[in-house]
Amino acid sequence: MRIIKIAIVDDHQLFLDGISALLSKEKNMALLFSVNNALDALKKIKDDQPDLIISDISMPEMNGLEFIKIVKTEYPNIKILVLSMFQNLNSFEDIDGFLLKETDASVLIDTINEIVLHN
Repeated sequence: MRIIKIAIVDDHQLFLDGISALLSKEKNMALLFSVNNALDALKKIKDDQPDLIISDISMPEMNGLEFIKIVKTEYPNIKILVLSMFQNLNSFEDIDGFLLKETDASVLIDTINEIVLHN
């Protein structure tokens, strides 16, 4: 079984905690790190590259769109799943998946597997 290495970037700690708890229950997923800003995420990616980054768009210091462009330029093999409140971003070219934050947990898990294992 392939273990999917995941990183989470979101400026809301409760959201980070919830997604981290959800992913910890999945046998084929390992959380590498969860951070509350994109700059910290870029530093951590240099040390340990995830298979997938779950990122928000609206964040302080560096927004998610800037972050995604840097990641896709420097690490083109890393997949990006955006979890956001903004409904109109699903056509952004550098992302591999898009879900609203109100999405059901099972849909999130299925989407992660689909993006990493079947794309």
